[in-house]
Amino acid sequence: MFSPLTHSIIRTLTWFSLSHYPLTTFECWQYLYSDNKELVTASPREVELALQVLVECGVVKNYDGFWQLADEPAFNINLRFERARLSIIKRRRAWWATKLLAHIPFVRLVALGNSVAFETPNLQSDIDLFIVVAPHRLYTCRFFVTAFLQIMGWRRHGRHFINRLCLSFYVTTDTLNLEPVKKTNDPYLQFWLARLVPWWGSDMYKKFMLANNWVNKFLPNVGRLNKIWGSYAFRGELGIAHFVQHFGEVAWEGVMGDWGEGWLKSGQLRRINKFVSKHKTGRGDVVINNNMIKIHVNDRREVMAKNFNSRLTQVMANML
Repeated sequence: MFSPLTHSIIRTLTWFSLSHYPLTTFECWQYLYSDNKELVTASPREVELALQVLVECGVVKNYDGFWQLADEPAFNINLRFERARLSIIKRRRAWWATKLLAHIPFVRLVALGNSVAFETPNLQSDIDLFIVVAPHRLYTCRFFVTAFLQIMGWRRHGRHFINRLCLSFYVTTDTLNLEPVKKTNDPYLQFWLARLVPWWGSDMYKKFMLANNWVNKFLPNVGRLNKIWGSYAFRGELGIAHFVQHFGEVAWEGVMGDWGEGWLKSGQLRRINKFVSKHKTGRGDVVINNNMIKIHVNDRREVMAKNFNSRLTQVMANML
């Protein structure tokens, strides 16, 4: 009879098997994935012992210190190393872009998400940024960020996407909780939050993760680590970045700033709606309001959830 802990480990390894991503022992503990029925907590040592039990049962295997399901090929380890190398190359551009974006008025947090944050990109992958901005200046900030990266030649658009920065997800500090955009069965969003990489704005990152502590119901060890992880983000509260940003925000205060926000919003909405109208989207895929701009016309969360459930059913059946 398998324990709740071993079931959680299987859920974790099954999720990562979808991207052929083997885990270290610490990562098995870090991303220990509970279901809605029972929250499972354990120490890293307990996770390691449970993994050994699963090895004896033929459910998982260990290759050179990496754990994965027994039916996954050993070359996944080499694949992980290769994709990690690609991630480093792509992260360099994100890092330099973030250092520059820290000067832009109303930017409060810049974080790396999706494949580059997950260390699963390919050569053609773009670089997804998640940006938190000050309230009442969402469209103003988006205009500045988009214009700057377009001038630099770093913005993804049209057929230009390889190593380009994708700017499809903004929220204001008034809407840090992303649970309203969560789908009924949405493991992707849960792991997206857990693996978000904060590049700039450590204090805002901590507030963001606190606002999304609902994810701890599924990934109980995320809450223990995000405070530590957030402390490594470039703060940017001092120096030239703070001065330039503050000067720009003062210039966009008051009635004129409100007028500019409204004018920029109307222009951007025309372009966004024209773009979105070409694509069929589901609930939570595209959100456009005064506090969030989320334009994921190719949102694969439902497909990923379906694949996860199918794979998990197969693995659990083999355990019986």
